[in-house]
Amino acid sequence: MRNFSLLLSPTPRGARLARLLAIEQLGSWELPLHPAEHIVAELAANAVTHEPVCPAVTSA
Repeated sequence: MRNFSLLLSPTPRGARLARLLAIEQLGSWELPLHPAEHIVAELAANAVTHEPVCPAVTSA
């Protein structure tokens, strides 16, 4: 099982970055892009639409 994760902002820019990173990662694993590219784009767009923007948490 392959795993790739990254925390992105719930913004249109974050959604676009999620799609681009998914395409890049799937390509590096030599896996087909379709329909995964569309699934990632839809999930990322839903996150932007439905996720409230939260302030960043930092630690000292």
